[in-house]
Amino acid sequence: MNIGIDVDGTLIDMHGFMLEKGKRFFRRDASDPYALNIEGMFSCTPKEGKRFWLRYLVEYCLFPPMIEDAAQTVRRLRCSGHGIYIITSRIYTDREGLAGLFPRMVVRGLLKRKGVPYDGIAFCKDTGEEKLKYCRKFAIDVMIDDKPENLITIGEECPVIVSPMPWNAYLEDKGYIRAKNWANTYDIITNMMHEC
Repeated sequence: MNIGIDVDGTLIDMHGFMLEKGKRFFRRDASDPYALNIEGMFSCTPKEGKRFWLRYLVEYCLFPPMIEDAAQTVRRLRCSGHGIYIITSRIYTDREGLAGLFPRMVVRGLLKRKGVPYDGIAFCKDTGEEKLKYCRKFAIDVMIDDKPENLITIGEECPVIVSPMPWNAYLEDKGYIRAKNWANTYDIITNMMHEC
């Protein structure tokens, strides 16, 4: 099988990072700890959200917290013969020239340092349609993502596994395959193979 995997919120614990650093930056608890972005999580203005990311973006990009067992599970999947394709809409990586080159190098370096193997990588705009385009290009059999828009759009053509983040909990009742953690993701994919 060809497996598509998102980065932020799927391999990297973006939720935990925003929650921890946001409490320090804003000096208060999150007003909505389940929100998808820092503005919703801490009820701040877009300008305050930009200041937060100006302060923490480099740290997030270079030293992000990996989700438990993510790298190990991806290695197990690849050793089992699956194709691994990273499909990410990480900020700035879709830009042309040097503006996009450095962020792409950072993502590739991060995956290498964390021991996440892959057979192909796509840097795309932050829309479900863009990710679906790369799912088609890589002939993805199942996509693992956390963002509801991406899951809904991709799920119309390809099976999706919902990476367990608070902002997508409502998708549980929508018929999507929801993983409890990365070990469970491995079991789900193994079962999908046996059903084929």
